[in-house]
Amino acid sequence: VFTSSEAFSESIPGIFKFKQGDYKDLANKIIEANKAGRLVYNEEARQYVEKNHNLNTLISKILSFYAS
Repeated sequence: VFTSSEAFSESIPGIFKFKQGDYKDLANKIIEANKAGRLVYNEEARQYVEKNHNLNTLISKILSFYAS
């Protein structure tokens, strides 16, 4: 995933951050990731998303938010 959003942390597996609105930085990040062999299916990232962003987790977070 390539993103400029501050909502995403670079500590999340498979996240590549680039400067917002900077297409040259995005292009460079893609080139760097490709050269490093990092543009591959990422099971670790899939598991992270499944664990932290699944529907049950979302519902729990919503309920906790409105319960407080």
